[in-house]
Amino acid sequence: CLSKDKLRAAVEILEREKCYYNVYCDDGAVMESRTGSAGRKREANGYAVYRGTVLSGDEMPKYVGDGALKVVCFSPDREKMQRIRSAAERIPGVEINSSWWDNLEIMAAGVHKGAALRCLAQRLEIPLDEVMAIGDNENDLPMLQVAGLPVAMGNAVERVKEQCAYVTATNDEDGVARAVRRFVLHEEQ
Repeated sequence: CLSKDKLRAAVEILEREKCYYNVYCDDGAVMESRTGSAGRKREANGYAVYRGTVLSGDEMPKYVGDGALKVVCFSPDREKMQRIRSAAERIPGVEINSSWWDNLEIMAAGVHKGAALRCLAQRLEIPLDEVMAIGDNENDLPMLQVAGLPVAMGNAVERVKEQCAYVTATNDEDGVARAVRRFVLHEEQ
């Protein structure tokens, strides 16, 4: 969980940059920022059908005091995103990831897909060397690094492909299904 001081520092950066962002609260609520095109982003992010609570940025003071699970910001401006990343990297104890070129995810250090996969494998009593993970972007790297068989999607960014033992087909070419058929079901392709 992002502590209130880390959350406040991240929000200050995003407000200063006038960047649209969402704060994911530990009670299941999603809070939209006061900046950017909230209505358009809400629709793009699927919150029109989200069953949890979506709070307006005007409720920010209440939640900034409580901390949050993560903050995700969005912008088509690559230079702005780089400024935000550089500033956020100076906040001690946070981790910055991205699932696409137009977003950044700011979370507490150690909170990532790799930690989740390790926890799940342990709970299910599956050795990590028997786990296959499939990814396509920066936020998948920690997960791919702990999996016994890291697989990159054909449409993955180059950095992900370089870290993987195998590159499957793209999303549009059923890459996940192909990887499962090959490595889990052991079907010839």
